[in-house]
Amino acid sequence: MTTLQIQTEAPFDVLLDSLPQLGLDELDLLANQVIRLRAQRNRFYPPMIYGNFAPE
Repeated sequence: MTTLQIQTEAPFDVLLDSLPQLGLDELDLLANQVIRLRAQRNRFYPPMIYGNFAPE
């Protein structure tokens, strides 16, 4: 399985500019990574406690 590495230090607009160069498989991997990271964050900072102010 391929893993997609993203440099989080990159400015957001640079990340957005690179999205059109990604294929559907890479976008799918990226979406799954985001979902997994949000699930991890919510496990440590449940939304019912922190609302929309969960630490990033």
